[in-house]
Formats: sequence, structure tokens, C-alpha cells
Amino acid sequence: MVSLLETRDIFEFEFVAFGTRVHLPVTSPKLDIISNYPPEWQLCYQQNRYDAVDPIVSSALSSSTPIIWSSDLYPTKGSFWEEAQSHGVSYGCSQSIDSGGASGILSFSRSSEPISYSEMLTIQSHLVAITHYAHTKFCQFVAPSRFPEMFARLTTREKDVLRWCADGKTSHEISIILRISERTVNFHLNNIFEKLNVTNKTAACVKAVNYRLI
Repeated sequence: MVSLLETRDIFEFEFVAFGTRVHLPVTSPKLDIISNYPPEWQLCYQQNRYDAVDPIVSSALSSSTPIIWSSDLYPTKGSFWEEAQSHGVSYGCSQSIDSGGASGILSFSRSSEPISYSEMLTIQSHLVAITHYAHTKFCQFVAPSRFPEMFARLTTREKDVLRWCADGKTSHEISIILRISERTVNFHLNNIFEKLNVTNKTAACVKAVNYRLI
């Protein structure tokens, strides 16, 4: 966070935030944020689960290019936008990255002076580089302890079995395809379930695909 604060000062912003969203669980992925936003706004954002309705989050996650915050992003979120502004979070830009089963979003913001097109051109390449750096650090130092399944080590045979499961094959069909016994297929599946902390084939396939293990 210290290095991010330094870049904030270089680019003449008051606030910086970096959020990470692991893609699972599918029904309720959660955005974890570290920032120097006003404590009252951080608490309000967290308690109201604003990450689920924040258009900056959805816009950033759907784009690989930097976005400049504007009122156009808030057509139906007037109260949210007004509340953010009341805490000094008014003008900003964001950049996202998706890698290794998780997405990262870096945002710089300030209370006054909209970001001009020329200013964005000046900081764009730096914004992309810093986002990649922050996300890499998250994957190196935070994710292994919080989301160990992202780094599960599957054997070659386990990956083969899981790929065929993802294609909808039954254990019997996989045994024929791989020329091994059905009992051996189920043995590999049980090992996979344990490594990925799941209880069935569907969950195993979803995790493996999202975490890019297969």
C-alpha cells in the first residue's frame, strides 16, 4: 500500500484503492479492497456491499483498457454516486486485470478537478503497469494463504480425468477413453476433490477452469 500511495502522489490524486475479486464462489464473488479512502466511506461501502452495484467495478471488469469515471456510468445509481461524492470520492480512473483465477482493479481518485483526456494519456501506461504489479503481488503473497486451491498441484492424470469431466464424460466413459479402470478414475477424482476442497465433479470442474488448473 505504501508504494501505491507514492504513485498516488506522483499522479496528483488524493485516494488510491486496489481491489481483488476471486471468481468463486460463482453466486457471490466478493471484492476485497485496500485503500486510503475516508474510513466512513470504506465502512459504508463494505456494510452496504456496494461492490455488487458499483458501476465502476462492473465497467472496469468488463474492459481491458483504463476507464475514466463519469456520470454516464451512474445512470441508475444516483444515490450511490452522491454518497461517494459526499466523502470526496468524485473523480477518478480505474484499470483492471484478470489473471490466475482472480481479477484486480486499481483506482486513483480525488475530490476535485475531472480527469482530462490529455492527463489520461499521460498516466495510462503507468496505470496499466502498476495494476499488473499490484495484482502480481496479491497472487504471490496473499492468495496462497487465503485461496490455497488456486495453487493446487494436480498430476497429469488428474488433469486428464478432470478435462474429460468438464466435457461431460462419466467415470465409465473416461475409463474407456484413458484405458484405465473405472475404479482408478474414481480414485483420481477423490484426490482431486480433496485438493480442490470440493465434494462433486461440477464444483471441481468450475474451480479448475476458473483457477486455470486445466
